Amino acid sequence: MRLPGLFKGLSFPRAVIRSPALTLPGNQKKQGAGSGGLAAADQTQMEAAASVAVASTPGRQHFHPLSLKAWVRFNAAGTMAASNNIASITDSGTGDWTVNIATDFSSGDYCGISGGGNNSAGIVSYLIDAASAAGTFNIGCFQEADSLDVTSTTRIDPTVNEIHAMFAGDQA
Repeated sequence: MRLPGLFKGLSFPRAVIRSPALTLPGNQKKQGAGSGGLAAADQTQMEAAASVAVASTPGRQHFHPLSLKAWVRFNAAGTMAASNNIASITDSGTGDWTVNIATDFSSGDYCGISGGGNNSAGIVSYLIDAASAAGTFNIGCFQEADSLDVTSTTRIDPTVNEIHAMFAGDQA
């Protein structure tokens, strides 16, 4: 069989072009157009993150443990520029924000990381400022004297006005 374009002039046996249908273990249903499609993973299979015989689909991907469940970019006033699964940002004062997650996590045992803009006066640190709850995450921004000083209690709003946060874990 001859192929156009990049493969012009080359010849390939039909077996290379048409691979046989995929055989799945057990009685799993094949889905998709024609034969050979993978079965869609259910919630349990996505949360287990162990099977190589099922496919992740857009409606189930968020159940995988490595999937980001929520993320946000906002400014010092708490105004969101872009987000996913974030209900709101509460500006609790200078350098203090509470991120309110739309679909709660199953507990406070999830991972949240934050970072953002700097300050013209020097280095800033973005820290988890309080114990995380299932539906909230507190971020504090602190002025540091130098890169080795992580003991500052002086809260500031960044002059490069962007704060970012991402969250992963098991949702309720």
